[in-house]
Amino acid sequence: MAAESQPAANQAPDQRISIETQIDKQPARLLFDTGASFTSLFASSTNRLGLVSETNRMAKIAGHDVSIGLTRHVEVTLLGKSGSTKLPILPFPAPGEFDGVLGWMTLGDNPFYIDAEVRRIRSVTKLPDAGWQSWPLDTNSTQLFFTVTEESKPLGRVFVDTGSPIGLRISSKLWEAWKMQNPKAGVTLASYRYAVGETMAHELAYAAEYRLGDLMLRDVDIGPIPEAKDGKAIGTDGKEFIATIGMRGLQHLRMIVNRSAREVLTHTISPLPQHNRLGAVFPLKQPVGRIAQVLENSPAHKAGLKTGDILISINGSDFSQPQSNPESFLTQPAGSKLLIKVKRDDAVHEYSILLEDMIP
Repeated sequence: MAAESQPAANQAPDQRISIETQIDKQPARLLFDTGASFTSLFASSTNRLGLVSETNRMAKIAGHDVSIGLTRHVEVTLLGKSGSTKLPILPFPAPGEFDGVLGWMTLGDNPFYIDAEVRRIRSVTKLPDAGWQSWPLDTNSTQLFFTVTEESKPLGRVFVDTGSPIGLRISSKLWEAWKMQNPKAGVTLASYRYAVGETMAHELAYAAEYRLGDLMLRDVDIGPIPEAKDGKAIGTDGKEFIATIGMRGLQHLRMIVNRSAREVLTHTISPLPQHNRLGAVFPLKQPVGRIAQVLENSPAHKAGLKTGDILISINGSDFSQPQSNPESFLTQPAGSKLLIKVKRDDAVHEYSILLEDMIP
């Protein structure tokens, strides 16, 4: 039941994913959090929404027993579907402008794509047939875990936490091994705290590349898993895991979660410079205007743009004047949507185009 989500207008620098929804016909904003075991609201937001807690129960959050409330039945409109349900209420202040969290299991069995670069999730209608790695998805956990391999043999579980801004955190054993292999790497200290529990200090470094078994991560901050005890990190399901990947770690790792097939697909990409992700340019030719030149099989070409089209506007911005330049639109991140209006043979055509990385 996944659909495309939009980035928050005033989002914090950690670039978390925001999902717009309605609760009893009132607008609300949820944080998409694969580290959350269930979809819930923050106590500070229930007052704004006029909701009250009917009952209380205990739940395990970040390894701690927490008393949470439960709303009466409310109508929730989420990702294009509506239904009546009771929502848990977390006794925490809302972080930023978020009213609650959206757990990944709420999305159902349909495959969905996590794009940390543009802070969106979107549904997947056709799975890629080449260039992606496949990993077993742990369908017994309410948090998002998959098993990574080394030389095709299971190495350990990896926790994906889109609710966290971190890059990569690894087991104590892997961390010590990395430091031995990189003796000249600069190391500092960082602190981290979940919604409950104490603030934890840990070492932190940077890796241009890090190979976690058969999985390559690039351009990532790296350190030990802060909550690990006696060299082991244990998830809320009671099982050990060897690494956590947060939003910064996902910046250069495309991910598709396919619950029905019990797999996670990943595709590692190199950090890319700013470049034209439309596959078309619009050189100015007086006195006609900006004339399109379109690359074959590019997003522009597949959407219907043709070489020779005269540019009128992009996302409502007028480009019929000689002094205007559309370059800043063409270099927006992959996944950005452009509404391009052109003139062709005295007729006006409009195309909705999603930008893609053109340099793999």
